[in-house]
Amino acid sequence: MLVRKNRDDVGVWLDSDPTDKFKGICKWCSSAFTANTSTIEKHCKTSKHLAEQNQRKSNTSISRFVGPSSQDIKLNHKKAVSRAELVLSGCFAAHNIPMRFIDHLTPSLKLAFRDSSICKDIEMKRMKCTRVITNVIGASHKEDLREKLRNVKFSALTDESTPFNVKTAAIAVRFYDRTVSRIVTRFWDLSDVFPKDDFEAAREARGR
Repeated sequence: MLVRKNRDDVGVWLDSDPTDKFKGICKWCSSAFTANTSTIEKHCKTSKHLAEQNQRKSNTSISRFVGPSSQDIKLNHKKAVSRAELVLSGCFAAHNIPMRFIDHLTPSLKLAFRDSSICKDIEMKRMKCTRVITNVIGASHKEDLREKLRNVKFSALTDESTPFNVKTAAIAVRFYDRTVSRIVTRFWDLSDVFPKDDFEAAREARGR
């Protein structure tokens, strides 16, 4: 296209014709014309283009006057509450805080921040906090870890000295993490020591 579109008065509606590099298209009027300055200026003054321009200005003014709908406000508030619950759950997971503490923390936050509509609508107890950590934070962390392991060599580690009364063994992976530029060890999963309902295997292990 011969005419540059970086001018404020034409950049919002002028586009290149995909079938002819020497032509331009008005996105408002769906009109094609030769892409030179005089033709573009003439098109700006046509009644059809001016009508489209005035219509868009009117729509913009109305949207600014009306503002966001009540549905949008409710949706944004719901997202903010969910984010707050996610942040709280992440704090519990990062610092290994006992889950029962959330039963006391949530009502305390509501008492401390009475003017916060977000805090007022937080509904978080130990069961929900556990599920958020397991199904949201944990799942996201494992997916990120899986993507890292696709591109590097790694070692899988497990605890061979698990006592009999512990039914699961922790599995960890060790690899070079480019994001921190060092070798790290990360938790991967918990594995059943014995197959479920396999009492024979349990008895054999006890005999050893």
